[in-house]
Amino acid sequence: MVQLKRWYIAIALFFTMVLDGVLSQTFTRFFGNMNVACWLSIILITLIALSDAHNIANVWLCLVVGLVYDIYYVGVIGIYIVAFPLLCYCVQKIAKYIPELFITRLLVCLLGYIGVYLYLLLVLNIIGIIDISLFAIMRQLVESLVMCIILYILSYNLLLKLIVKYPFLNLSLIHI
Repeated sequence: MVQLKRWYIAIALFFTMVLDGVLSQTFTRFFGNMNVACWLSIILITLIALSDAHNIANVWLCLVVGLVYDIYYVGVIGIYIVAFPLLCYCVQKIAKYIPELFITRLLVCLLGYIGVYLYLLLVLNIIGIIDISLFAIMRQLVESLVMCIILYILSYNLLLKLIVKYPFLNLSLIHI
C-alpha cells in the first residue's frame, strides 16, 4: 500500500485526463454551440507544480501524461507532450515567488490555461488542422477561463489535500 501511495498523483492525473474529455462532451451537449476547454488536468498540473516545486519527477510525469493526452485526444504527438511538462517546469520555477494563497494559485492556473490554449491554437493552426477567427478564439478563451474558475473552485480543496498528503514519488513515504 505504501508503494501505491507514491503513485496517487499519477493516477489522479490520468483520471483527470479522462474526466476532461467527459466534461467537454457533456458541456458541448448541454450548452450546444459552446466550445469549452475543460482542462482539469491543467489545474492539477499547476497545483502540483506550485505545491511540490522541487520535485523534478513531476515534470517527467507531465511528459508521460502529455504523450497519452496526445495519443488519446489529438492524434498528433508533440502538442501536449511539450505543453504539459513546459507548464509544470515554468510554474515550478515561479512557485518560490508566488504566495501560497487560493487567489494567487487561481491566477497562476488561469495563466497556465491561457498559455496552453494559445499554444494549442498556434500549433494546430501551423499544422493546418484548424482555421479559426480571432473573435472565435476570444470567445472560446473567455468561456474556457470561466470554466477554469468553476473547476478550480470545485476541486481546489480535494486536489490540494491529495498533492500535499501524497506527493509524486516522494521517497519519504518509503519505510525500509
